[in-house]
Amino acid sequence: MFEWRDDFSVKIPIIDEQHKRLFEIGEKVNVLMHEDHINYKEIMFTISEMYNYTKYHFDTEENLLETYAYPDLEQHKLEHKKFIEYLNSKNRLEIIANKKETVVDLLKFLASWIFNHINNSDFKYSSYIISKLEDNNKEG
Repeated sequence: MFEWRDDFSVKIPIIDEQHKRLFEIGEKVNVLMHEDHINYKEIMFTISEMYNYTKYHFDTEENLLETYAYPDLEQHKLEHKKFIEYLNSKNRLEIIANKKETVVDLLKFLASWIFNHINNSDFKYSSYIISKLEDNNKEG
């Protein structure tokens, strides 16, 4: 389900590498969903891993966009904030009581968010950042 394809590339190597890692974590959720017995600790570890890695990725992306004065930076940050809020909304007791539903919900959310965010929001900044990087290379 979370298989990287070159058409997901924003042509910015550090961002593409981080996106690939997000796909790997998303695939972990997909694998979890298909297990007969879903382990609570595994769900929590995966949510924690997703949270920590997305925070790292969002920081990288936002710093890049700030460096090059991307005009839609605030909107982009808002999308990142909504993702983190979703992960923070996961209640431990609900997860224990509804492990399968939690994983299904998480999978749907991640699939929708990752694919939509990369294909829409990230592609919007891609050409802008690439042109700024090319301008810097010409000057240097």
